[in-house]
Amino acid sequence: MYNINMSNYILYKRKNPKGIYIALGISKGYGKGIGNLVGLGYWEEIKEKYSLQNIDDLKPIARLVPVGEDKIEVKTKFFQLLNPTSVETNVKNVGIKLGQ
Repeated sequence: MYNINMSNYILYKRKNPKGIYIALGISKGYGKGIGNLVGLGYWEEIKEKYSLQNIDDLKPIARLVPVGEDKIEVKTKFFQLLNPTSVETNVKNVGIKLGQ
């Protein structure tokens, strides 16, 4: 019997009729499932909002979230860590005055 305390969150994906639902969870050990689930939302919505390409881009961010009891704090921290990795596109029009 192993006594391993899991110290970070892992990404949990579940297919629903609406799409892939993403949550953070703490592993209870090999073959014992996931506990302390914190729902994040549907992949398509997160992908669109944060300009992500692949669902696996979220895995390293999930590991950085400190383990906490309050689900709202955990969710807030995850999206704070995710925000800098998202791509922002800025468009600036530059005009040139041509002779008068």
